[in-house]
Amino acid sequence: MTVQNPTQTTNPDSLRMAIEAAELALWEWDLQSGEVYLAPRWATFTGAPEFASCQTAEALLAQVHPDDVDHVRQQIAAYLQGHVNRYAVEHRLHTATGWIWIESTGLASQRDNNGKVTRMMGTNANITARKQAQQELAVARAQAEQASQAKSEFLANMSHEVRTPLNAIMGLTRLLQKTRLESQQVSYLELIDNSATALLALLNDVLDLSKIEAGKLVFEQLRFDLQGWIEQSVSPVVAEASAKGLQFNLDIAHDLPHYLMGDPGRLRQVLGNLLSNAMKFTEKGEISVKVWANPSSRGLLPGQISVLFQVRDTGMGMTPQQQKTIFEAFSQADASTTRRFGGTGLGLAICQRLVTMMGGKIKVASEPGRGSAFRFSAVFGLASNQPSQLTMPAALEARSLA
Repeated sequence: MTVQNPTQTTNPDSLRMAIEAAELALWEWDLQSGEVYLAPRWATFTGAPEFASCQTAEALLAQVHPDDVDHVRQQIAAYLQGHVNRYAVEHRLHTATGWIWIESTGLASQRDNNGKVTRMMGTNANITARKQAQQELAVARAQAEQASQAKSEFLANMSHEVRTPLNAIMGLTRLLQKTRLESQQVSYLELIDNSATALLALLNDVLDLSKIEAGKLVFEQLRFDLQGWIEQSVSPVVAEASAKGLQFNLDIAHDLPHYLMGDPGRLRQVLGNLLSNAMKFTEKGEISVKVWANPSSRGLLPGQISVLFQVRDTGMGMTPQQQKTIFEAFSQADASTTRRFGGTGLGLAICQRLVTMMGGKIKVASEPGRGSAFRFSAVFGLASNQPSQLTMPAALEARSLA
């Protein structure tokens, strides 16, 4: 059986039908005479009462929006000089009903003996509807971003306003606890203090998340002792794990630099969130923290180091489907988790954003009933082992005070 080449069946009628279906207006430009031959569809674009199939290039250029004329000339020159492989430009065109958007494309159809273009052919398409849709989408996106920023700023301001009276409640509660009280009053005050502490932690999470979304969270660059800071960060969990009957392991690689430059407070926040979850969801077994240098140095600048942190537990674990949503704000593994353990699901969402801002990534490996392992990386600057002058206390001069 002989297979016929599809190009052999092409004829002017089928080509004309394809052009009509695409609503394209053909044009041919004789560069030597400056005349441009236009297809009848050009009249439907412009709405002109009389159609002239032959016009000069300058006459057509006069119909282009003044702000687009230079761009059209530049694209023509770029093609004729061989800087681009085809002529393509979008511009506004004046018509009987107002301005429309035209997409014009073309190629050389004839050259002289020196290879200079003497004739071009191409198409014009009316893309006004597409341009309007793009503009409407841009406006909608800008409005959505503005609304999101306004929401974040409101949450940040609201969190600050609520924390002020809440701190007063906590302070007064602890002052009352130091007075002579009955046993029932003591239990009531402990309940108030615990509730206020939980509410303050929630407000801090909302404040951090809103600051991140509003782009107002600032990272400090401080010189800190990496090992000492990690030991301080895990120390509250060690006692809690012992009381719960859990084993706690801390493994810090010996080849890590002693001092680094970064924001140790944000590092402690990430470790604290991960360790809090590990304690919350682990009933028996162990919790371990491992810290070591990232063997990959891709993307690092001179004087930087990437450090890997892993928090592993033998708790309840998660299914693959649950792992897909845990880093989303206000998301937890399932509804029963909220009922049993409480929380809003902000912790891991904040962790992911903080880790990203520290130049790293966070991921989880987990199996139901076999625990979870959260691993994240963070980029820090290398610091000398000698304390800087800013960390040394200034000498006091002896002065007489009246």
